[in-house]
Amino acid sequence: SVGDPVEVIPRFRRAYLDQLPFDRAPGIVRLRLTHSRAKNPEVVLRAFTSHVERSRTRQAELREGVGLSDLPIREDTVLFRTFYGENTTCVARGIHRELVRRGADLDLCWAVKDLSVPVPEGGRPVVVNTTEWYELMHTAKYLVDNVHQPDWFRTRPEQVFVETFHGYPFKQMGLPYWREHGYSEPRIESFLERAADWSYVVSPATYATPLLREAFGFDGEMLEVGYPRNDVFFSPEAPSLRADVRRRLGIAPDAKVVLYGPTYRDWLSSTEFVSQMVDYLDYDAFLEGLGPDTVLLLRGHAMNARHKNRAARRPGLIDVTDYPEINDLVLASDAAIVDYSSLRFDLGVAGVPMVFLVPDLERYKGDRGALMDYEPTAPGPLVSSTQECIDALSDLDRLKAQYADQVAAFKRDYL
Repeated sequence: SVGDPVEVIPRFRRAYLDQLPFDRAPGIVRLRLTHSRAKNPEVVLRAFTSHVERSRTRQAELREGVGLSDLPIREDTVLFRTFYGENTTCVARGIHRELVRRGADLDLCWAVKDLSVPVPEGGRPVVVNTTEWYELMHTAKYLVDNVHQPDWFRTRPEQVFVETFHGYPFKQMGLPYWREHGYSEPRIESFLERAADWSYVVSPATYATPLLREAFGFDGEMLEVGYPRNDVFFSPEAPSLRADVRRRLGIAPDAKVVLYGPTYRDWLSSTEFVSQMVDYLDYDAFLEGLGPDTVLLLRGHAMNARHKNRAARRPGLIDVTDYPEINDLVLASDAAIVDYSSLRFDLGVAGVPMVFLVPDLERYKGDRGALMDYEPTAPGPLVSSTQECIDALSDLDRLKAQYADQVAAFKRDYL
């Protein structure tokens, strides 16, 4: 189902390495060829910006809107941003897809960290921290984000800011989380000021609406419409998209695909944005237990994606942590192993059977805190070992039948 991986490591002569670093900026990207302390070659690509544009003085002027805040509002422009420009996915992508489907006469712009980030069809990229991006922040009629907007930014009266967030609420968030984890009062006040600047907040479900209001002190209009990103699960194109994703990942049409999507742990986090992945699932034993026709898709959290350590390559395992669209992976999967991630809600919408690998359940409850009891939000077996995952996933029809009532209650109460 998946071919044996081949790793090729380039080697350079020492005399050439001694001449590095080598910089070039052809106008689209800035390329830097350098080497590590161990003299291993490294290629670094960054978005192209001029020296003037990158200067602290110019960046400060752009943030303050010097020469920009008096420009006319672009009534036909939408500026999307997801996960700080690291990708172009989540709720914003669902909104984008629907606007394109309706033929909306709008300029659909995506804030990206650099031009390596793919933009959905019908959109155009705008690199963060460039003059064009700052100009759009000050002039786009509509802004859509799934994290807090930059702390320096405030909308103009004519602008509309839509905050979507990026997951169904479960973990402690907002004010209770900030205070329990020792955020400074000025920082908390900054978060609250930015929340007060939102025009609308998208709520994925009825249960979520009061939780989002309370956590972020938001008293504006809630759009309790579900997550547009999940519309794809019910689209006529879903079967062909599933087949296409499998083909692009090199997965045989008849393979059993299991998506493993653990969330990050605070106690494994080195910074506020970086965390090592848990190691509760023995990949080799799992793949051996379910046989050669099984493929495991490993999807780390964004916090894990920023960590240098990744799972070693092996046949049957595909690390899709950096794959840009997680709903593609949901469509491609026959079952999933999850834990406390809000991914379980999206999997529930899609009807994918789930197993919950939670050997650290009590520690997670005590460390991170939750907004509700965990068990009703986990409609499947709660297990603590790789062998239990193998046993549960060996017969998917049995798994679906055994937990049909729990799945029905989960959908009724949370989706």
